[in-house]
Amino acid sequence: MAVCNAPQVCCQGTQTCVDADAGTCRGGTLACTADTCPSGSVCCASGTGGRGGQTECVSGSCGTGTVQLCNMMKPCPNGERCQMFGGGTGYCTPGFDGGFPVRDASRD
Repeated sequence: MAVCNAPQVCCQGTQTCVDADAGTCRGGTLACTADTCPSGSVCCASGTGGRGGQTECVSGSCGTGTVQLCNMMKPCPNGERCQMFGGGTGYCTPGFDGGFPVRDASRD
């Protein structure tokens, strides 16, 4: 996956850097990956299955309606696991224990 410098984004279809406002990508554009956000920030994705989705670096943690991107070097928060989807990249999902979701007592 190409790592692009702002204001460019990575066009998922061609894996090339393009201007963010060029409108030349089919599918989603990636402003960040799990590896490209500064210390203390995470890459959050929104959208549907990589089609038309967007990413952005967010300080702290991802908000409602977004998921954190992850990989083997950038793990998910405690209680979540990295669900890989290709190219060494994944997204964080709730962890499972014996087929049952892991409960997080801090959210009860």
